[in-house]
Amino acid sequence: DIQRLKIIFKLRGYPNVVIDTVVQRTRDAIDITFKIAEGEPVRLLNLDIVGLDSVANAWQIRQDLPIAPGDVASSYKLEDARDTVEARLHNRGYPTASVAYAERGHVATENARFEVHTGRYSRFGSISVAADSGVDTALVASLMATRPGNEYRENDILRSQRNLYTSELYRTVAIDTAITGAVVAIAVRVTPSLGHRVKASAGYGTDD
Repeated sequence: DIQRLKIIFKLRGYPNVVIDTVVQRTRDAIDITFKIAEGEPVRLLNLDIVGLDSVANAWQIRQDLPIAPGDVASSYKLEDARDTVEARLHNRGYPTASVAYAERGHVATENARFEVHTGRYSRFGSISVAADSGVDTALVASLMATRPGNEYRENDILRSQRNLYTSELYRTVAIDTAITGAVVAIAVRVTPSLGHRVKASAGYGTDD
């Protein structure tokens, strides 16, 4: 447990943490108290994000990240920041964007560097709908938040799926993407919801 706690604190930016225990034995139990002295934290001095030169208004990708210079150099927050940068790119026209962050073991670092590989800027292409006979495919397409020619945004795909489910017309919804060059085609497959039936009957009986 002591070693696990040390790893957690080091990942949170406290590499000089000191942990001790006090063990008190009673007749039928052992009480254990962990005494933790965090020590001085390592603070992040620089956060370099390289590879955004081709991205329009790249400052929007960099702003309001979970960690900034001056904060405690937490590996957890740096991973959150990496995920945030990647998600923002996925919603700015870069479906294959990835962000690499080399974590240096369990040692906090004053300097962090994210290497961005944006991939190709893309837009939505055609929308194809596959469904059982009798399903209005035009209605399915109209409920989609994606539109051919619009900038690729991952959130639009998630919103499309939510729109289709909340219509309560479809039991299952699957949305697949296929990237060809700078175009992301959308394939939708829906299964209609089960219909509702109301059955009425009348009669009488005797009770002896």
